[in-house]
Amino acid sequence: MPALPAPMVFKLSNPATREGSVPVCEQLGVTLTLVSANGQPVGGVGAEVVAGPGEAWARSLEATELEGVARVELRATCTSQDGAVAGYSVSRHDVTAKDQGAVEVTVPQAAQRLDRRVEWKSPVPTVLPLDN
Repeated sequence: MPALPAPMVFKLSNPATREGSVPVCEQLGVTLTLVSANGQPVGGVGAEVVAGPGEAWARSLEATELEGVARVELRATCTSQDGAVAGYSVSRHDVTAKDQGAVEVTVPQAAQRLDRRVEWKSPVPTVLPLDN
């Protein structure tokens, strides 16, 4: 019997800005898509979760939810004050039996490893641990 996948945790945080300053991302959004080994979505595409300045969100995917799933595709979007998507990032996170810790999405930061993205447009939301 194959080992069950380890649970995965995804976190989103959009830190509050100082009074009088403009936030990098007026809204920061995340969409998770569970993908099978043959590249097909499992159960469809998840709804986008959005965090405004000072807001945070977390989602745990348990082992039973990840059975038959090869990877989780994460699309992070940074929306400007006018409502347009200013930047985005698409990354893939393999599902394994080993605990991988949390995947955290936050506002764009200087140190990013864009070679670890499938696709992106500046300003690119930061995805940890990819950007460590």
